[in-house]
Amino acid sequence: MSEPAAPGRPALPAAILGLGVGAAVFAATLGLGGVVHDRLFGADQLSSWILMAGFGLPGLYGGWLVGLLVYSSLRGRGRDGSEP
Repeated sequence: MSEPAAPGRPALPAAILGLGVGAAVFAATLGLGGVVHDRLFGADQLSSWILMAGFGLPGLYGGWLVGLLVYSSLRGRGRDGSEP
């Protein structure tokens, strides 16, 4: 079973920052998909949905992964090397 967080390392700020960074990665990936769509297809609706799915799903995964890394790095290990 998991131990509670160490007193000097609260989980909430790490979670908020991890969520913010993950959302920024997701938004940047969707923005890149929008730029690609505008450059290649113009106003075609079907290609818009395909590109948003093609860029959105990897962006969602990348955002989750980067957010998890940020959260984990901020939580870190305790001073004695044990898990928090």
